[in-house]
Amino acid sequence: MKKLIFLCMSTMLVGALLLTVACNNSGSNDPEDSVAPGEVTDLSKTVGDQQVTLQWTDPDDSDLDHIAITWGTNGSAEVDPNTETYTATSLTNGEEYTFTVKTVDTSGNASTGETITATPVAPDSTAPAEVTNLTKTIGDQQVTLDWTDPDDSDLDHIAITWGTSGSANVDPQTETYTATSLTNGEEYIFTVKTVDTSGNASTGETITATPAADGTISVSIINAPDTYYLWVFAYEEDEWNTDMPESVLATQKKEITGNTAEITLHEGCTADFSAPTGGTWTATGGETYDLMIYTTEDELGNITDRQASTLPTQVTVNGNKTVEVNYDDMDSYVQEPGTLTVSISGADEFNGESFIMAVFDEGDDPETDTSRANGDAMITDGSATITAQACGADWTGAGEAAYDVYFLIDLSDSGTPESGDYTVKPFPVTYYQDGDKVMDTVFPDDYEEY
Repeated sequence: MKKLIFLCMSTMLVGALLLTVACNNSGSNDPEDSVAPGEVTDLSKTVGDQQVTLQWTDPDDSDLDHIAITWGTNGSAEVDPNTETYTATSLTNGEEYTFTVKTVDTSGNASTGETITATPVAPDSTAPAEVTNLTKTIGDQQVTLDWTDPDDSDLDHIAITWGTSGSANVDPQTETYTATSLTNGEEYIFTVKTVDTSGNASTGETITATPAADGTISVSIINAPDTYYLWVFAYEEDEWNTDMPESVLATQKKEITGNTAEITLHEGCTADFSAPTGGTWTATGGETYDLMIYTTEDELGNITDRQASTLPTQVTVNGNKTVEVNYDDMDSYVQEPGTLTVSISGADEFNGESFIMAVFDEGDDPETDTSRANGDAMITDGSATITAQACGADWTGAGEAAYDVYFLIDLSDSGTPESGDYTVKPFPVTYYQDGDKVMDTVFPDDYEEY
């Protein structure tokens, strides 16, 4: 009886177990995955020599299996997730390729894909053009460079080097740089190169500069006769032979006592050259100036008794400078005959008008006396130059002679000053002939309406 009951119970358990298994098997078939992953984002390219590099951001799909890339007729590649870059090589430079980047999941579902075009290029081996208009400005322990950048579209930076280790890179369109912590009085060679985005560099433009400090200029003399006077005039370099007061940067005179005297130059000079017009003059560091140094027996500086140092005496400024002169080494100031040339610049508004000059003996009346020489020229591109003429040839003024020169912009075409014309100031200019004379004037700085 017990055996029968056990058999029946066993049969029931097996049946129940089979029924449970059957039920479980019938619920295990999930629906098939047919949804493609999201697309890549931020797809970009970098072209190179026979190659293109792609970059992107993978989607967040948990079942992302790989990135499938195709291009051209048969180019293809598979990239693992989280790589997010691929470089296609062995391409043809100059040929445009369309790259399609698809995402593929573990079920084989693929996205539509993102596309991007790219054209590989041969490496750039051409350097940019040089900078132009390279100039320098000297300062105290520094030099400032200015230039004009070239128009190259791939210009990356300007590379500047100087000395043994000085260097700087300057961004395009900056067009200026100041090198500091330099040694005053030491000459530096600056090389300015242009560099493009491929690293190609130009040969470079060079410029030399010697930093220097601003300062005063003084002149001292020894062994000079008592009661004589020491005179000093300062001009821009190579302009000492121009007696226009506007060309005199600084001057000073002093009576000699105890056979010595020392002068510190002051700004400007009066119309008769007898005295300065301003305070102590500060010369620009690094600039070279012409000094006219001489002595006279009287305070008026009569030309017949001048004893001059070598004309001109040139001084390059680096801080305060003192020029020492020994009277025993000075030569008699002998003035030589020569021509007179007058020029104007900056007068663009008067193009086509006449620029006129006339030379008279000092003190002559231009209304009643006869001129020694004259000349005229048409103003073109804002400038004109006249060499005084007499009888159809270049006029020669006598050495040691003094002359009055009149010159003007003649708007009335009368040849004589009239209202509305512009005359050089002072009017006239008195000068002493000493070799060939050149007077360079600038409009409107040196002119006033008549």
